[in-house]
Amino acid sequence: MLKRLAVISAVLAALGGNAALPQAAAPVKCAFDVVSIKVQDPNEREIMAPGGTPEDFEARGVTAETLVAHAFDLQWTQGLSESRDPRYSYYAHSSHLIGDRGWADTEQFDLTAKADPAVLEAWKKLPSERQDACLREMVLAMLKDRFRLQVHTEKRGLPAYALVVAKGGPKMTPSQPDPPAAPDDPDHPKPYESPWRVDLGLIAGHGVTMDELAEMLWAKREIGGRDVIDRTGLPGKYDFKLKWTPEGDPDDAGGVSLFTAIQEQLGLKLEPVKAPTDVVVIDHIEKPTEN
Repeated sequence: MLKRLAVISAVLAALGGNAALPQAAAPVKCAFDVVSIKVQDPNEREIMAPGGTPEDFEARGVTAETLVAHAFDLQWTQGLSESRDPRYSYYAHSSHLIGDRGWADTEQFDLTAKADPAVLEAWKKLPSERQDACLREMVLAMLKDRFRLQVHTEKRGLPAYALVVAKGGPKMTPSQPDPPAAPDDPDHPKPYESPWRVDLGLIAGHGVTMDELAEMLWAKREIGGRDVIDRTGLPGKYDFKLKWTPEGDPDDAGGVSLFTAIQEQLGLKLEPVKAPTDVVVIDHIEKPTEN
């Protein structure tokens, strides 16, 4: 989480008063040539996070808020349904994005975009970090053009959670290197696999730092979009399994809450705090015309 805050602070510092992303090192025109935006059919329910290259950038079922957060490299996530019931869906909203919470927070769009071939070829020659910045600038330019987006940046003291060690100490297992031929175990993936196994009411981690756990917890409904800041002081990596009854899950009720599970199963605790936070404020945004 601290790494994420540092990235956001660096981006916002570079934005200054102009609210424009840093220019790429090479003289590349960071703008899409063709953009198609359509309101998604409410019965479709397909969600795909913004991504791709200037040749095939695409997003499905995204909100305007999500596109703004993507352009500014803010922490955000989208989830269609972690539950067996498709009615149970949750969007974790970045607390670093302030402003319009009306249609921009709810209406979903399908988007495809493509840059001019010459722009694409120039983009391919950029270092990877410059490619990322240029692509975000393309999204921002699209938002200013099609959504009439206007923003500014400021610092605010916002509610957050501090992840701390609970009384009695941590109950997680310090990670050990995997043996050369480790048995198949979904909670202990091989080194080349993801260190996470995430499902409804379940987070299993293998070789995970506390800062990574804090960032994973942020996306859960119970956290309400607040930042989760690692203040455990625990170095190294850990193995654990966290199980709880998700808030609002129509298939299950009455079980242990996320907050209780964190304390009883991990020996950690979430404490409410206020943290100075760099934010992007949406001053104006309009619904785009479809094409």
